[in-house]
Amino acid sequence: MNFRIIMLFCLLLLVGASAAGEEIRSPVCPVSFGSTPCIINITNSPSLLSDYEEIYIDTSNGYYLTDSNFYYAGLNYKNSQIDLFSIRHNVSSINTGKAVLTGELYKNDNSLQVIIGKELILKNGYTLELVDAGEDGAVFSLKRNNVILETGTVNRNKIFSYNITIDGKEIEIFRTKLTGIFGNSAVITGTYLRDTRIIRNGESFGDYEINLKDIDGDRDVDIVYSLKNKTFLPDEGATPLPGGFFTLRTYPAYVPFYESLDRFNLIGKDSNFRIYSINDNLKMSVPSFLSSPPDGSVIAAGLPVGINTKPTVTYKDSNSIISELRGNHIFYIYTAGDLSLSVTKQDLNWYNGSDAFEVKLYSSANKLIKNITIPDDGNAGNNHISGYLQNGILTAEVEEGIYKVTMIGGNGDLIIRSVELNKGNIVVQNPFLAGILYPDPVKFNLYTRAGDRLKLDTYHNTSVLPQTVNISSGSYIQSLSITPDKVPYYIDLPPGNELYKIEIPKGDFIITANSYFSFSSDSYFSTSSAKVLQLQNSMDWLNKNKVDYVIIPSSNPFTGLYFYKTKTDKEYYVRSPKSPWADYTIDTWSAPNIFHFNPAENNTWEYLVMNNSGVTDLNRDRLKYVAVRTQGNIGYRGEFYKVMDETLPEMVLSRKVSDIDNKTLLLNREWQVGGIYTLALEDVDSEGKFAVLELSRLNMPVSRQIISRGSIMFYNISLKGKDVTIFQAKLTDVFHGANTGIVKLSDIELYDEDMTVIKSGASVGNEILTLSDVNNDGLLDIVVTRNSVFNIEKSTRKTLFNSYLDLVADGGGTFYLERKVISPSAVTNSSNIARETSYTLAPYFPGNNMTLTFPDFDITAIALDVSGLIDQVKASLKELKNMPDDIIVVPDGVVYKYFSISIDKENIKNATVYFRVNRQWLTYNNISDTSVALSEFHDGSWEAIPTYVTGGDGKFAYYSAKVNDISALFSISGGISSDRVLASQADIASQAIPDAGKAGLLEEYKQSGIAAMSLAQAGIGQNPRSDLNLIILAFSSISVVISVFLVARRAGVLNSKTVSFLSRLCSEIFNSLLLTFLLLLLIDNIWDNSVTKNLNLNHLMIIVFIFGIISLYGNKTETDKITVATKKEYITTAGIGILGMIIIWSKINYMGFISYPISIISGILIVLLSFLMLEDNDVLN
Repeated sequence: MNFRIIMLFCLLLLVGASAAGEEIRSPVCPVSFGSTPCIINITNSPSLLSDYEEIYIDTSNGYYLTDSNFYYAGLNYKNSQIDLFSIRHNVSSINTGKAVLTGELYKNDNSLQVIIGKELILKNGYTLELVDAGEDGAVFSLKRNNVILETGTVNRNKIFSYNITIDGKEIEIFRTKLTGIFGNSAVITGTYLRDTRIIRNGESFGDYEINLKDIDGDRDVDIVYSLKNKTFLPDEGATPLPGGFFTLRTYPAYVPFYESLDRFNLIGKDSNFRIYSINDNLKMSVPSFLSSPPDGSVIAAGLPVGINTKPTVTYKDSNSIISELRGNHIFYIYTAGDLSLSVTKQDLNWYNGSDAFEVKLYSSANKLIKNITIPDDGNAGNNHISGYLQNGILTAEVEEGIYKVTMIGGNGDLIIRSVELNKGNIVVQNPFLAGILYPDPVKFNLYTRAGDRLKLDTYHNTSVLPQTVNISSGSYIQSLSITPDKVPYYIDLPPGNELYKIEIPKGDFIITANSYFSFSSDSYFSTSSAKVLQLQNSMDWLNKNKVDYVIIPSSNPFTGLYFYKTKTDKEYYVRSPKSPWADYTIDTWSAPNIFHFNPAENNTWEYLVMNNSGVTDLNRDRLKYVAVRTQGNIGYRGEFYKVMDETLPEMVLSRKVSDIDNKTLLLNREWQVGGIYTLALEDVDSEGKFAVLELSRLNMPVSRQIISRGSIMFYNISLKGKDVTIFQAKLTDVFHGANTGIVKLSDIELYDEDMTVIKSGASVGNEILTLSDVNNDGLLDIVVTRNSVFNIEKSTRKTLFNSYLDLVADGGGTFYLERKVISPSAVTNSSNIARETSYTLAPYFPGNNMTLTFPDFDITAIALDVSGLIDQVKASLKELKNMPDDIIVVPDGVVYKYFSISIDKENIKNATVYFRVNRQWLTYNNISDTSVALSEFHDGSWEAIPTYVTGGDGKFAYYSAKVNDISALFSISGGISSDRVLASQADIASQAIPDAGKAGLLEEYKQSGIAAMSLAQAGIGQNPRSDLNLIILAFSSISVVISVFLVARRAGVLNSKTVSFLSRLCSEIFNSLLLTFLLLLLIDNIWDNSVTKNLNLNHLMIIVFIFGIISLYGNKTETDKITVATKKEYITTAGIGILGMIIIWSKINYMGFISYPISIISGILIVLLSFLMLEDNDVLN
């Protein structure tokens, strides 16, 4: 006993943790930077959250989460619907004091048959019973927890419903329609059940307080869960929030793309941010840049950051004028009160067509306020005769603010001679300066303030050239000589707070810039100080969006966080955020479910670029997938690879097959590490310092090594003349016992021996693969483009990149990427399936008897133990012809059959599997029926489960086994000892209890002991004919006793007086024992095993037979007068014999056919012995 306790204590020290499922994640949010919060919702986390819910977190002041910087909210959609923890509810009523919600519990639009006296189980304790049925109607009762809520009569094709009243308002929670009546049954359709939930403002929800308030600004009351008098400080790792619905994880985040920005000018850096300039050499402190960014600049921020984007305006309380512009233009004005905008135009009449000119005034929200039209001058020809001056005045009453004015018409065949604003400021965007070639040539003085690049395009011939453009601002003076014809000229204006004055002597060119221009210094204003975009980690995206400045965290890696919940389904879809049909980049951060994302490693980066710019046909330049390499690793098509070799023009990758933190191995047990590799512990030394480990490939040993504790086992293969490691594991601990050995391994990695070769320039299917250094870090990355045009069509699903991703486009101009995740255990080769069946479980509640039966399978039934309501859960059973090809570890013993069971795990705690084995198979393989066990393929090895004999007949032996993981691969095997089963369970326990203490180990030991005792009581490990052998032994013992007694009597060893006394004594003892035996058998049969669990009745039966035989052959003298028992005594005795026969058969019927003759013979013996005793008693009397 002490040895076993010591062994199991050591086993506790070898405990490892295993993964529990796939994570569904939100995008990554940086921590402790800026003042802008992260808001997680359906837009950026479609796989995590539903339509009407959001998570808000503001970590600008650090990690601490309080009621002021963190909340979860169910968002009220137009007082009709709201989502709480991804469950849709209907809003019956809601205000700042109370919310009344109804949620759909059950819905079935199909026809259902209900039978009189039988209840239709719905959900949450609700049932529907058909009480009675007539020719034209029926009587229904709706119950909850067996309490009748409503009983009513309903006619054919009418509705039976049930309403409740809350705050004076009727709420329908149940409805069904009677469509048919057939004798004692009825058919209903359109059945649904709702549950009602009342939430009050200020009530508690664990560590949270519920507040009813408008959180999203739409004037509808939302349901907000915020921390109540509690502060969370999430460390690196996982923190459940709130109520375990999702989990917050913080970790060191690394972004390879950030390293590629070092080629640009670093404007400034502090403890929070690094700011890079893409186009200039500006130097500025971080606080100065954030408070006063260059006017009109485009800033891409890789994290939430507070940037001042409000315009700085010095209101001009006098008129402002802009003059001599050609063609269409956009203006911005800052004004208030009585607006008067006077526009004068002159037609050039250089081209045919009308030159009508439309002037429109828009609000800052781009809403049209007013418009006027200045008509054509009457000359629609192209005679080059300039028209007369025409004027139009637009007037309006406006509040102080910024307004947009558009002037469009004439196809450039006119001059805007002047634009005069009665009061306020006015600027123009991308002005076309008319100049010397036009009716009234002027010099131009323009003003702007921007760290911007100006582009000047000359428009006509050399008659306006050369000319020199002078630009000045304070001490800054720059001249630009323009001489060639129709060649663009560029000049960079450093950012600053002073206005730049631009002097242009002749004009006739177009100025293009991100900033705006005024024609006087006091009229200038900026519509916004900067435009801020969310950084997408792609150089192509930076160029496409003309980004001027990039803001990223000051360090890389830095602290990031994301929210997730665990998904244990066998297969499911994950989605990226939706995107409009415009330029779009999605990457590992914004869609961590689509690409490979491992916060423990954080060293891979993938992204997809789609530059469609309004078109639907994407060529190879508009659609590309990029995998960025980091050191020796790369994320590629959503999986993790190790770069084994990189020699242009090719890169050799090996996919990571297994990455396991801890694993415990038992001596002589084989473990499938992953793929086609297995690892076995062959031996341990007596001092616990070394272990012999053997790695096999397809069950053929490839490496056998003696590893010392603390050392690493490596297995290398040769690739291009050099060794590369594809397997490694650290030997953390070693234990040696008298009968077994145990080792603990950690940091186990296995890579695929079948390499993936990427050849630069190769065409594979419709893809072209290219190796190039995308982010300029000196390492080759993988770029995948298409060799054919990809067409985006509305309301379609199309496959991208060899079925890795699907692009799903809806009908409203948005699309998203979708990826199907399939658990390896869900994949079964269809050719290996002998037969299969499936269920969809009806609503089921804890405490009810839910047993799935499979009459034609050797898995005969599965009984479910659930912790909560289950509904529409899918269950399937597959009988396999052989062990799946991807599993190479063979179960112990001789395999009878393999089965694959799959049941959705929602609220299912465990299950009991009932199965049978054909006795002919047992006999043919010389296997005892108590050495049969159910085994589960668990964590790379077959684990035998404690199995109990439940009965048998002439054809089958029947068993049961309790399993925790009901969705798995199972085998039924024979020839397995009970010790092997117990060892398997100890191995499972060692994997399942992370970081347990000594007390926890002893408790686990006790549980194993209990399992072992139950195993023995069930007969596991005993001979299947043990009861028969016991009976044979009893009869043999009785024969010996009889023979000894008769021989002694004939030899005169015993005198008649002694014999008579012993005979009468044995007779009384026999009567008492027989009655006791029969009563105990009856009690044991009525109260299942209540006697046999404490007393072996077979031993008592032997004693009864011995005393019966002795009493039967007791002393009888020839002078004794024999009398016959009465008829009543014979009838009573016969009845007792028959009852005994039935009781004996009920206890041994699992033995099959042989139980019948044994029971009959036993009953006859009881009757005969009883008859003889009755007659003997008469003689003695």
